[in-house]
Amino acid sequence: MKVNHNMLNKSKKDILNMELIEDRYFEKGNWSLKIRQSLAALFSWIILIYPILVAVNSSTSKPFWDFIFHWSFAEGRVFEHIVFSVLLKGGIGVILISTMFLIHNNYMEEHVFAKKKLYNEFQAENRTKVLNEIYTARFGKQEFRESIQYYIVASEQNLPDHLIEDEFKKKGC
Repeated sequence: MKVNHNMLNKSKKDILNMELIEDRYFEKGNWSLKIRQSLAALFSWIILIYPILVAVNSSTSKPFWDFIFHWSFAEGRVFEHIVFSVLLKGGIGVILISTMFLIHNNYMEEHVFAKKKLYNEFQAENRTKVLNEIYTARFGKQEFRESIQYYIVASEQNLPDHLIEDEFKKKGC
């Protein structure tokens, strides 16, 4: 079964691409995942940016923003305690969220992705054949290439920049 991507309409191409690449965050639906990951990212950015905003806000005698903490030299100790508290709590939160994502990703790697192929098996097989043809033409038979331990490539044997890509297009894979 040979698939010519140029003759497929856009929806069929999207279906074929979705067979190869999966990202539930960008698929339709999955609102709980989108909300959960977006909130985690937003929370992390707030933790990173808040101390910088406080420092900028406290650089003059009058605050730039009223909703962000402003401190004078005498209030430096309070600022230090608040920033330390925010960083400590935020750091613990980021560690917990990151650990949960790590456990989830490890589960997906071991139990979901290990059981299904994320690539087009037919296309990979065709591409392997094309590559073997190119290598045989340039460097000799496969048995020879696999039996030797050391080989010097002559400058005329170097592969042109787009040779493999062009061959894939020519052979339709």
